[in-house]
Amino acid sequence: CVYWYGEAGRDEKSVEQAVIRFVKPGEEETSETFVNRLLAFMFANTKSFERLLMLPKVAFKMTCNDQLCVNIKHISAEG
Repeated sequence: CVYWYGEAGRDEKSVEQAVIRFVKPGEEETSETFVNRLLAFMFANTKSFERLLMLPKVAFKMTCNDQLCVNIKHISAEG
């Protein structure tokens, strides 16, 4: 595992998740995204990227069962 020491938030099931907060260009409000989703999108090829866009905007399950792990190899392709 690679443990996340940054900010944490809670998902819809109140499970603690690694998150990153930022302000999008041209906006004033802070946005939040799950780190494991960001990593998956950053390293996806075009075909995988398009598939990821179709998935619900929730945190991905980690195969190690630690939602504060940000090891890209632990991101589960299944819900």
